[in-house]
Amino acid sequence: MTTHLPTCACCGDALADERRIDFGFNLPDAAHDVPEEALHRLGVRSLLQVDGVGCFIRCLATCAPQPTP
Repeated sequence: MTTHLPTCACCGDALADERRIDFGFNLPDAAHDVPEEALHRLGVRSLLQVDGVGCFIRCLATCAPQPTP
């Protein structure tokens, strides 16, 4: 019997912790309203240059909740 396991939206690997939140964003906000010709993907999906705006690196950042005073 096969059990459905949640998977990562980026790589498809099974998530070991079902409480993990997996968000994926394809483009930075500054790249949403520019023509496709202005977007230059530099090899891998995590590197992007936008004409007239700058360069972006896609990464994962750990976010810890702040204690409530």
